[in-house]
Amino acid sequence: VNNVSVSSATAIEVYFSEAVDTTAENVANYTGLGTVSSAFRNTNGDMVTLTLANALANGVYDTLTVTNIKDTSGNVMIAPQNFTLIYNASVANLLITEIMYNDPSGIDSLEYFEIYNNGSSAANIGGYEVTQGVHFVFPGNTNLAVGDYMVIAKDSALVNSVFGISGTLQWTSGELKNSGEDITIENSVGDTIAYVNYGTASPWPVGAGPSMVFCDKTLDNNNGANWSLSTKFVSVFNGDSIFGTPGADCYHDAIFGSVSNNTSINVYPNPATEVIHISTDGATYELSIYNISGSLVKRTTIKDVNNSISLKSLQSGMYYMQFVNTKTANRMSKKLIIQ
Repeated sequence: VNNVSVSSATAIEVYFSEAVDTTAENVANYTGLGTVSSAFRNTNGDMVTLTLANALANGVYDTLTVTNIKDTSGNVMIAPQNFTLIYNASVANLLITEIMYNDPSGIDSLEYFEIYNNGSSAANIGGYEVTQGVHFVFPGNTNLAVGDYMVIAKDSALVNSVFGISGTLQWTSGELKNSGEDITIENSVGDTIAYVNYGTASPWPVGAGPSMVFCDKTLDNNNGANWSLSTKFVSVFNGDSIFGTPGADCYHDAIFGSVSNNTSINVYPNPATEVIHISTDGATYELSIYNISGSLVKRTTIKDVNNSISLKSLQSGMYYMQFVNTKTANRMSKKLIIQ
């Protein structure tokens, strides 16, 4: 037997390396899938369609054993052959909720995408197949609870290590193009379960280092305007900052809300090491620096147009800088990365 294919929940196609005789129509020679009702050869005699009395269960592994088949010259199979099959015609309510396609590792070794069960019941997605973007078939009995996430990566061990997570699956082949492409997940009968055609220009968010995240599950999953760059700083990898939340909900800037891009205050370099330089419009500002937990770690007053602030007391990571104009009480904030 060269190959076995599942064409429906009750039909299995068995492909032989040559034409076979009537032994191939003996249902007793096919075991492991319950009762085989019939076995019919095609006109060339090199393919047999099996009809099952009972449908295959969604999302689980089954093993078909083929034995005692003879070719048209009477030569019998040397030994039984076993084939692991998986079938899943269910339609789970999945969303693609995070995509890391352009990490700063040089060879995009941190590529991954994340799926989310947006349905009202747990889903067994074993047998679902990623057919575009990369190639991957979800293993049997891959269960995803309501509201849970799952990560599929180019290098699962590396993603687990860098992001401090576990349970990441690893796709079989392919990579996520930096120029944008489709990511499509289908069930065994070709129904599209989840689909995103991500891009690298507006309305899609653009950036190397942060992942793209889809946070509001009520919106159109394939509309780039509904995606944003992750603001969750994870670590410095290969000399650049990594942002992402694989396997978890979106990270929200709970300390200050949105971060201002006000150009009257410039902070550089950012990422920084031991010192940052701050140029202002000449007003007096109270500067407070908070860590990502919201704890105040440094406070000072800046009065000059050009200022230098020591960071030697602070560890590597992401921080928030809050500037308060001491005269007008206007506030603005900026993110700071310390390497």
